[in-house]
Amino acid sequence: MVKKILVYSLLFILTSTMVLSAGSSTSKNNNFAAGIAIGESSYISLKVQNFLIGAGWSGWKEVLHAHVDYWFVNEPLGSEGLRWFLGLGAKIRLFGKGKTLWDSPFAIGVRVPVGLQYYIKPQIELFGEIAPGLAIFPFGVWGDIALIGIRFYF
Repeated sequence: MVKKILVYSLLFILTSTMVLSAGSSTSKNNNFAAGIAIGESSYISLKVQNFLIGAGWSGWKEVLHAHVDYWFVNEPLGSEGLRWFLGLGAKIRLFGKGKTLWDSPFAIGVRVPVGLQYYIKPQIELFGEIAPGLAIFPFGVWGDIALIGIRFYF
């Protein structure tokens, strides 16, 4: 079961990355970033322009979490290098052996990420995010996630 979850999650991440990066210029505009984040889970974070992809594993909860977001707002906030963002995304959670949510081995939902970015250098970004969300299946389960991390632009 855990192997299936990992394989499907990796396929989801790779497919999303290819779709989001198709046609984007990454060499001159620093539109592609990769990094890590910590919170409820340990995450891998990929950013292509205003699209974000995250995937993480929470060992103590035995949950694999993946999300894809689009930022509608990404604006400067006061001082140079500080920005804030607001977006909308989709998430999926896959539960490990013996773990379920309302007798379901997975949950699908929507999320609203909001957070801050601070650029130490043009190629290095520190970020913090809070993303309240709602499960669509099984319906009606509210959840949120908070994380901090770093991304490097290429």
